[in-house]
Amino acid sequence: MYADEALDTVDKFLGDALVNGLHEVQIIHGTGGGVLSKLIGAYLNTHPKIDKFYRMQGNLGITIVQL
Repeated sequence: MYADEALDTVDKFLGDALVNGLHEVQIIHGTGGGVLSKLIGAYLNTHPKIDKFYRMQGNLGITIVQL
């Protein structure tokens, strides 16, 4: 995905998760060059409904997000 597509998808995904009362989700962005993971991390830092997020141990291509 391109950056703008990824952020739109993550934003919709998090909105759906919040509406459905989820407290934790996983975002699979892959490892690749690390561009998407950095971009998503920067987005999550500014999101008002995110309690915390971190990379999954043993699989750096997944970010765990606590809502």
